[in-house]
Amino acid sequence: MRNIILAVFLTLSWLPAAFGNGADNPLPYLWHTDDAIRGDVAVAYNGTQNSNSGTFDIANSVHYVPYPDDSTCIKAYVVYGRINMAASVAITLTFDGQGMGQKTASAEDIVGGSFYYDCYIWDVTDEVVFPATSYTFSLTPANSIPSLDMGAALVVVYSDDTHISNPVKVTIYAGAEWLNPGGAGGASQQTITMSSAYIGNATGSGSLGYFVGYNDNDGSAERMIFNSGTVAGPGNIFPATGDPACYYREADITIVDPDIDQTAGLDVDVDEMLWMVAMLVSPEVVPTAIPTETPTNTPTNTPTSTPTNTPTNTPTNTPTETPTSTPTETPTSTPTETPTETPTMTPTETPTGTPTETPTMTPTETPTMTPTETPTDIPTNTPTETPTPLPTSTNTPDYTPLPTATPLPIPATGPAGAGLIIAAFSMLLLALKRRV
Repeated sequence: MRNIILAVFLTLSWLPAAFGNGADNPLPYLWHTDDAIRGDVAVAYNGTQNSNSGTFDIANSVHYVPYPDDSTCIKAYVVYGRINMAASVAITLTFDGQGMGQKTASAEDIVGGSFYYDCYIWDVTDEVVFPATSYTFSLTPANSIPSLDMGAALVVVYSDDTHISNPVKVTIYAGAEWLNPGGAGGASQQTITMSSAYIGNATGSGSLGYFVGYNDNDGSAERMIFNSGTVAGPGNIFPATGDPACYYREADITIVDPDIDQTAGLDVDVDEMLWMVAMLVSPEVVPTAIPTETPTNTPTNTPTSTPTNTPTNTPTNTPTETPTSTPTETPTSTPTETPTETPTMTPTETPTGTPTETPTMTPTETPTMTPTETPTDIPTNTPTETPTPLPTSTNTPDYTPLPTATPLPIPATGPAGAGLIIAAFSMLLLALKRRV
């Protein structure tokens, strides 16, 4: 039964009226590097007709990662193509043992009203970690008609600052465009437009790569086209080999004018295939000085916000007209306010407080205490205690006079002198009484 369905499909696919001639569903934009990288792209692909699982090895592919130890994965996608007999068929991807979820086709080219040429895309960036380069995959459920599978690819954008010196930008377009030789050349050819907003800013060399599936014939005039010029071919540049013949091909290109959109085209000649990926690697010039945008934004925002709020209280017109009014208004405001406040406050407070307290206390206390005590004690005691002299006797004594006593030294003044005088006088009276 499967063989009958396949035979009917292959017969009808050659009829342009029944199936259309493709060239009506150009690949849409998918992703690009925001900043320049010192890197490249790598693609590993597998046929899926005989098995819906396998291994992607980006160290042994047509375009591989040469130094995985020094490389970093920037972006990675798994892209899978198949023909479904119904719309919105959901597929589940398991990548390196991790479930990546179930999804319907990311892009779809409907041919003949009942054949859906679908492209499924999963972002697996977080799962691609160097230096590992080999990753298993499984796609379920398997196609009910295995011969209608168109292959799967692991597309990796990586950086390697150690071995790559020229900065580049990478732009990816991905989708489903079914091409077949159904008309006079035009039916077998499609062109996509790559926006200049996504490519590098420099002229120079780059590369252009296509991933296609189900190329079951060998054409002799297949071509890769860039800006209307052939960059690969004509010839059998997508050979019908493998399981089935899915293929990635890369060609060198030159960017002449990075400011305009670039066009990329594919001519399959007499072959028929599903075009799923187009990747452009374009040169980028990284400025060595400070970027142009930094000075433009800094001056514009700084003066507008700062001067408006800060100078409102101090100078009225200074911030508004910085170059014109600054010299005129600055001298006027400065001298007027400074002299007025400074002299008024300083002299008033300094003389008033200092002289009042200092002279009042010093003279009052010192002279009052010293003279009062010294003269009062000395004159009062000295004259009061002086002895009155005895009257001289005129009688002749009838006794033998006593020997004359040697007078004691008597102090002239003070209480001690007076005491000695009294004591001597008392002793003399006592001696006289004994004689009598």
